Amino acid sequence: MSKQTIFTTADVGCHADGTYGRDHRRNILGILVEQSAKGRNYWDHNSDKAVCVDLASVPSDDYSEEQDAMDILQSVTTDGLVWRMIDGDLMLTA
Repeated sequence: MSKQTIFTTADVGCHADGTYGRDHRRNILGILVEQSAKGRNYWDHNSDKAVCVDLASVPSDDYSEEQDAMDILQSVTTDGLVWRMIDGDLMLTA
């Protein structure tokens, strides 16, 4: 079974500007995780929901919630593209 792709080369670029702060970036990550779940027509064993709940809570010091969200996004992204934090910005890069 091939992986379902939600994010493609058309989506490459900045998705959350770090100058707006960590809360903004976490909010955008939550929206993107929810969008990807809807694109797949399901919440993956509640892990997507759990990540969204974590993103809405008090952030940890280790950025683990953001990494969990980027892992979910990566799983539905065209091969060769990578989700990264660059200088506080959430980027999809080629």
